[in-house]
Amino acid sequence: MKQIAVLPLILLIFCFSLSVFAMKSADGLWECEVNDEMEAVIVAYHGKEAELEIPAFIDGYKVIALGDEVFASNANLTSVIIPEYVMSIGYGTFAECPKLSSITLPEGLMAIGDYAFYSCKELASIEIPPFVTEIGDNAFCFCYGLREAILPEGLISIGGRAFDYCSSLTQIILPQSLEYLGGCAFEGCNLLETVVLPESLECHAPCYLYHFPC
Repeated sequence: MKQIAVLPLILLIFCFSLSVFAMKSADGLWECEVNDEMEAVIVAYHGKEAELEIPAFIDGYKVIALGDEVFASNANLTSVIIPEYVMSIGYGTFAECPKLSSITLPEGLMAIGDYAFYSCKELASIEIPPFVTEIGDNAFCFCYGLREAILPEGLISIGGRAFDYCSSLTQIILPQSLEYLGGCAFEGCNLLETVVLPESLECHAPCYLYHFPC
């Protein structure tokens, strides 16, 4: 099966701009990589807010992506709103944020990277926007409090162990568009009572639905 890699494509397009350089915001809260088309990828955050609305523009640059591990292990965050122009969330962007219970994703989001929300134990629900085609490996692994995950029609790829040990999850509906389901994607989801599988999906890993064999 074909696994689509949207996140690297977005960053590749960004890097092909005429010039890319580092910038720190005037308020000192943000570090970004920016290009001559006035676009920014956030690479670091220095604030302490619990309820954070990430700005759509930083010093005039439009935020189009969140880089790797930007908010990882942030012990303050309880809720985050991601702005409308963000197309991708990077590797481990929100990994191990122990108090993060609410995340609002933008409509234009296309890819959720590996380990993006890894071990966000208080995250209760997630609604994946309609243009997301890829959820990376371990993206929601060990999100013990996750009770609801709404997946869009159009989703093509769910990575290995993407929802591993989401032990509060009781139901999942996999869209008919799904082509790739990684190994052990739902292992350890012991409360999972209802699984709706796409008709065309081929089983390729024995534990990919844990106690729901092919």
